Formats: sequence, C-alpha cells, structure tokens
Amino acid sequence: KGEVMKKNIKVISLLSILLLSGCGTNKEVLVTKCTSSQNNLQANYTLKSEYTIYSQKGVVNKVESVETINSSSEAILDYFDTYLTSTYEQANKVYGGYNNKVTKNDDEVISKTTIDYKSMDMNKYVEDNSVMKSYVNSKNELTLEGIKAAYQSIGATCE
Repeated sequence: KGEVMKKNIKVISLLSILLLSGCGTNKEVLVTKCTSSQNNLQANYTLKSEYTIYSQKGVVNKVESVETINSSSEAILDYFDTYLTSTYEQANKVYGGYNNKVTKNDDEVISKTTIDYKSMDMNKYVEDNSVMKSYVNSKNELTLEGIKAAYQSIGATCE
C-alpha cells in the first residue's frame, strides 16, 4: 500500500509541476484538452484529472485543471486535501502564477487550479525543475507539444 501511494504521489507531483501557465490576450488562442484517470484499488481511491490548455503560436499561456479524488477513506481524502493545498501554495510563493482552490466533500476532494505562465518566474522554475527543460523552448516558455508529451507520459489522453 505504501509503494502504491508513493507512485501516486509522484504522479500528482508531476501533474502539479505541469500545471504552470499564463494568460494570452490574442484572439487566436488554441484550446487543448487532456484527461486522465486512475483507479487505485489497493489505496482505495480514484483520481480523475482534466486539463484545459490555452496556447498561442505553440506556447502555453495558461492551464486550468480540475483534479477529483474519490475515496471512502477519510485519511486518504485528508492527505490529498493537505498535499494539494500546500503544494500549490508553496509553488505560488516561490514562482507566482498559481491560483488554487481545494474543497473536500463527503467522499471526494476537488482541486481547481489555474496557472498563469506569463506571470510566473519561468526561468527560476526551469532552473529548479530540470525535467522542464524538455518541455520549454529557448526562451523558457512552455510549449504546447511539450506539455502534451508530459501529460501523455503519465497516461493522459490529449485531443
């Protein structure tokens, strides 16, 4: 059970790393959707993630995500509530650009996050998270192809 939770924590961590983004003002904004879901019977929860990626000319400006965790275990719900809240709060303090709200109901935790890459310190972010070098261009801007590849590497399907 502990190994399964560690694996899922890694997936959530990568997802939170990938949820960085920014707002564009040009009318030619491309909207791309990615989704993933996991059913972890051993740890007694399901995780469904939906990502809406806004990009312009191949560069991601903003990502809006909704992550829904369902479980009958109060301990698991408490864990995800605390983990998601603290992860996004810390990222916002260090890099800026994050707006996150986590709500906990009877049998689920829902995390709604908007990440504005244009207001984020991407240079610092890429420096601190070397895996991001594969997903950015020479100006440290997150590319649409990069974020899609990253999401697909963790099992997401993108349109």
